Amino acid sequence: AAAGGAPAAVATIRDARSAAYARALFVAGGPALTPAGSEGAGAASPTHVRLAAVPGALRAHLPGGAHADSSRKLSELWALTQAVIEGAARAAVAGKAPTPRPGNEGAWRARDPALTRALLSGALTHLTSQYRALVEQRVATAAADGARGGRPGFEHTAGAHARQRMSAAAVSVDALQQAGDADVACCDLVHLGAPGAPPVPLWHAVYTCVRAGQFGAAGRALEAAAATQPRLHTTTQALVRALRALGDSPAPECLSLGAEALESLCGEFAAYWAPAADRAAAGGGISAGGAGAEVAASLAEQCSLVYATLAAADPRAAGRRTLTCAEDYLWSKLSIAAAVHDGARGAPAGASSSTGTKGALPDLQHLLAHTYGAKHFAAGAPGGSDLLFACVLVASLQLERAVAFLCSRGSGANGLRSDGLHLGLALWANGLLATTPDHPSAQSGGEGSRGSASLEEESGALVVEPSGCVAVALPALIEAHATGVMADSLPAALRYAWLIVPEDRRGAVAAHLLVRSRKHLDVLVRPGGSAHLDFLSGLARTSLALKVADILERGGEAKDAAQLLLAADEPTRALSLSADDLSDALHAAPDSAFATSQFEGNHNGLPRAGPAGRASSEAVKEASQASQALLDTCATHGIAHTSPEARTLAALLAAARCLSEAGRGQHEATLAAADQLGIVPHHAADTDACTRRFGALRPQVQRIVPRVLARVMSALQALHAGAHNNGPERQRLEARADAVLTVAGLVGAQHRLPGPDNYRLVSVRAQMNS
Repeated sequence: AAAGGAPAAVATIRDARSAAYARALFVAGGPALTPAGSEGAGAASPTHVRLAAVPGALRAHLPGGAHADSSRKLSELWALTQAVIEGAARAAVAGKAPTPRPGNEGAWRARDPALTRALLSGALTHLTSQYRALVEQRVATAAADGARGGRPGFEHTAGAHARQRMSAAAVSVDALQQAGDADVACCDLVHLGAPGAPPVPLWHAVYTCVRAGQFGAAGRALEAAAATQPRLHTTTQALVRALRALGDSPAPECLSLGAEALESLCGEFAAYWAPAADRAAAGGGISAGGAGAEVAASLAEQCSLVYATLAAADPRAAGRRTLTCAEDYLWSKLSIAAAVHDGARGAPAGASSSTGTKGALPDLQHLLAHTYGAKHFAAGAPGGSDLLFACVLVASLQLERAVAFLCSRGSGANGLRSDGLHLGLALWANGLLATTPDHPSAQSGGEGSRGSASLEEESGALVVEPSGCVAVALPALIEAHATGVMADSLPAALRYAWLIVPEDRRGAVAAHLLVRSRKHLDVLVRPGGSAHLDFLSGLARTSLALKVADILERGGEAKDAAQLLLAADEPTRALSLSADDLSDALHAAPDSAFATSQFEGNHNGLPRAGPAGRASSEAVKEASQASQALLDTCATHGIAHTSPEARTLAALLAAARCLSEAGRGQHEATLAAADQLGIVPHHAADTDACTRRFGALRPQVQRIVPRVLARVMSALQALHAGAHNNGPERQRLEARADAVLTVAGLVGAQHRLPGPDNYRLVSVRAQMNS
């Protein structure tokens, strides 16, 4: 994985969806997200486009759970998200909305009116295009039943669709014809489709065209009906003018019809069609005979929905017969919300509308998220799923809630946490997600929040800031995902960590991942490890190494921390840290740590080593080896090997050798090691110089000197006992012992250090004369 860069990093991720999302982000066509501190990013398609392609390639690996059609719903969620983002992009190109930028949340947090309008337009584009594709598919699947014919125009497709629905409902054209002849409102027929095909209900065809965003086709259907039913010229005149003005755009950026057109629409509806709509809202009452009664009520409802959509007013009929799925319901409500939001299309005076205000979208959001909530849309309801609720939240521009909700639905094969995170990344990359670096528990809901601060299911990721703005703790979500991915691929986990903003949090998360993986030296120090971080600049890698070193130092892992500091070109810190570590090990080790089995309890007075002594001995050994290796590396590369820190570390190594040789009973070697410190006198004349050199030592060494002097005195005593037939040698050793006693006294008096046990030193010296 270290040698293969991003492709190899992704290849070892076992979860199919997580691997596909990672591949879309980091591999295909270059990195989709390019955070600060990275380098070498090539041209890449937009993040949301690449992530949106993931579900289609993974249908066999998508969550099933209680809802068997999750793969389709996940694809729809991404298609909807893509449409919302691209709606904003189109408006930005046209100069009608701010340009979306990665991490730039200003316009979105401020709910810029132009941006909100563009996002709603994108959602409606998806809903209308989705419905149009569904109608076309149904007509194509049963072409003979629909009798579409080859005539151009979506109105003929809508006519074929109406013909199929009539056949499925077992309602005869004759029954509706009779109702129409009896002036039953909304039962008018129109000839559409293949020549000679039976006529179809006019308002079914018109509604289908409007629902599919084909306003021009709806107008042509009305004109075709008026050609054989002249009264429709009068009763639909304002509607036809409005439909012509809107044309066949699925969701025009601005559906401004003007106040006069709105008044005409409302007046026309009230004069000719409202009574039928009122009867439909009351549960029927239209005498169309048999099954035709329900169909006639549905047609009246569709007529009401068409007028309400264009006039930005609540429909007089509830829509229970027509708006039978979440997508239809969303289209109706969002159309009204978008129209009201668009300044030029508020509900006209006298209209019966609770949403004809600037609060239309917030009211709808509250209705969907709190009044209905997840339980209404999620698994268990007919046709429902968690993904459907996420679609509802995205379509109503509750983007933070959608991300948090998915992230709360668990991880693994049947979870949606990975989908929620990547949805958040796609939105964040387009400046459409309010984020916070804080953990959700760090803040509480503000006075501006409506209802409960957050949905119960979102408690793991959502923050309601004091201002009332809802934000996602995106850094925490990325960190959690990276931690999960780390078990399969550390390089991929580090790539995710480097998407985190702000920068200090990004580096801290990456550093903790490296420490937890125990591969920090492989990645940051050893040859070939840099391939794990091929997406980072040299400066960013150095910064990361320093952060890892800080973590290791606080955790007491000085050996690894020093290597990282040296790799980060901080030799002074590395040497100083290693000196502190070795000094601590020497100072904490009991005398037994330096005893060997051969000399336990010998005349040197070292106690028998127990478990604690053996552990301390191992700690001293490891610290000494690491310190020597560090000094050798510095010397090899000419790095600070003559600095005060290097001299301090060399002095500590000499002290460690002195204590170790004393424990092994190697008296000459003990004295030789002590001589390297320069503070052990040979003669009385050396005492002042040795005391001055002691004062120049750093505290890490000074506190070890008393123990060194004690071992020196013991070594002198042992050599003195062995030289009983050599008078001059015994005198020399006695003179040196006296000088050591003098230095020990001066050290304790002048530097106020816990010096050696002078009584013990005096006792040892006295034994030399006995």
